[in-house]
Amino acid sequence: MWKGLFAVFGIRSHLPFEAALLLTHLAAVLLLFTLIRRRSGDVPAFAAALILLLLGSGATNIVWAFQVGFVGSVVFGLLAMILLDGKPAFPQRISSVAIALLGSLMCSGVGLAFMVAVGVELLLDSGRRRFLVSLVPPALAFAIWFVIFGAGIPGTPGAPCPTCASTGFGADIYKGSIGVGYLLSVVSFVAYGLAAAASGIVGMASVSALVVTVLAGAVVIHFLRQQKVESWDIGMLAGAAFWFGIVGLGRGRGGAETAADPHYLYVGAVFLLPILADAVSSLSWLGLARPVLATGLAVALLGNSALLTDAALNQIDLMRTEDAELQTVAAFRGSPDMAVDRAIDPIIMPQLTPRAFFAAVDELGSPVPPASLNTLRDLAPDDVDKTMDNLFGGALTVRTDDSRSTLGMLCQGFDSSAGVTLTLHVPDDQWVTLRSTKGGEAFLLELAADIPQWVHLPNVGHRIIWLLRLQTLAVSQLRVCGSSPLQFERGSDVHMGEAALFTFSTGWSAVADPAAAGRKSLRVSAGAPKTGGAFGSQFIPAPIAYDLWYRVRASNPQGVMPEMTLTLTDVTANVYAASRTVAPREVGPNYAWLLVSSHFAPLSGHLMRFQANLAASPSTDWYIDQAMMVPSGSVPINPSSPPQ
Repeated sequence: MWKGLFAVFGIRSHLPFEAALLLTHLAAVLLLFTLIRRRSGDVPAFAAALILLLLGSGATNIVWAFQVGFVGSVVFGLLAMILLDGKPAFPQRISSVAIALLGSLMCSGVGLAFMVAVGVELLLDSGRRRFLVSLVPPALAFAIWFVIFGAGIPGTPGAPCPTCASTGFGADIYKGSIGVGYLLSVVSFVAYGLAAAASGIVGMASVSALVVTVLAGAVVIHFLRQQKVESWDIGMLAGAAFWFGIVGLGRGRGGAETAADPHYLYVGAVFLLPILADAVSSLSWLGLARPVLATGLAVALLGNSALLTDAALNQIDLMRTEDAELQTVAAFRGSPDMAVDRAIDPIIMPQLTPRAFFAAVDELGSPVPPASLNTLRDLAPDDVDKTMDNLFGGALTVRTDDSRSTLGMLCQGFDSSAGVTLTLHVPDDQWVTLRSTKGGEAFLLELAADIPQWVHLPNVGHRIIWLLRLQTLAVSQLRVCGSSPLQFERGSDVHMGEAALFTFSTGWSAVADPAAAGRKSLRVSAGAPKTGGAFGSQFIPAPIAYDLWYRVRASNPQGVMPEMTLTLTDVTANVYAASRTVAPREVGPNYAWLLVSSHFAPLSGHLMRFQANLAASPSTDWYIDQAMMVPSGSVPINPSSPPQ
């Protein structure tokens, strides 16, 4: 499908590919409506279809075009269930059901869950048990494919050489010993995934024990009232459990909370919605039942709509970032010092290097508009700077050379008896020499007494100005020389970090945020696993007394349990130099500076970085704008509107 879209539309626009996903998603909605309508009636089917249509808790499968594979599996799987519903003709329906299940497997591994759901349903229904034969052709086809490609067996096309990266199942499955602890982690993953899918149906971004209890209670009451459990109910539940189970084989090592990833929840919701809709259909519509159910549906739709809108805006912002990064790479194509085999963005697109990008552009055309230094000025500065630092930063060289003369260079002296911070504006492909009267440490290099250090700025093939920040400890007098006039910015004892530029782990991301100083903030979503954090770049502060501030907000500042640990981390000693763990109620829904720690002194010469860690799985979305260290007793610069 994508090959055809590429041939017709090219890759300049995301819209044709997203349109294909949305059409597939609409097909899934209509098929789910049809299936539930046959079993539970019009109103429950319509409500369930509306929830799936706006399923913000599974938004990844709606706004990310690549997920057409998962959604395609859902479409074919639901089609197979519809073909088997009621009293299908035997053997006429065998081939159509087999083809539908084969299509589900061909789209993605989600098809395995539908195979299990259909298989359990047929096995428990004596009237349709003979249709189990329809599972044989897709099962055999999958087994052949799995052995040749999916298992990653050495010597197969899935693992063509001993040194090739692992692929398929071999890359996903747990690598450690498979004991009781591992099996319990998979069971925990399944339980959390089912709870998260149930909560997601109601529009909750995290697991709600109350929601899960109410929904589970309604289903149990329904089963007790009808005094039986339909075979398809058990099949649906088996499909959902198997789905989270097979995902948990590989993803469970990241913690049970990773089961709440939206592209897993979409599939889980598809399996659970028919069960919940059937339970609702048996409830009385008299008295308070009707307004209560209508209110519940409204809450579910509003919650999911908000999550879906947020995901769509974040996806747009992500694509703008990718676009800016690719334009930056294109503008500097041919630069002598570009690291062409380094990932353009190790977080967003770690598989793509400049070399691979240029080869693809030469063969297929560019996905971004023509770029130049002038067009880069119209893009987000943070995205451009981050890409240049990533691809050219490794070309910054430092060498000791006492024989090389500084004759003819333009020099300036600085008093560094207590340390100094300088920002030098240095032209592309130029040398800067640093010479101190006393040996000591400087960030990125070691200064020896009265021996010059020569620093060469990367050559990008264009006349640009690099900003080189130099931080020293007490090295007495510092002399800085350049082969061309240098502009200096004298630093201060204020250290600031933009949280949107942090490096982040699972659950954390940089998102568009108009209220943030740079229009982007660092966000960690409710329900994210607590096994990770986000951290900024390293720096060496002067050993004086500081106060540490963070500018933060929480989308729902009601929680009373401490969740977020805001720190200054001593990287050298691997300890917190200063920290504070706060609960959502300690911050507001709007940005404000939060005092983390006061009157602390970092150890002399130690590398530091701003870092945020989760002390517990968050109950709300947290947003972090900036972190700042200021001399003790001071306040953050422009607390109402921090500098950009």
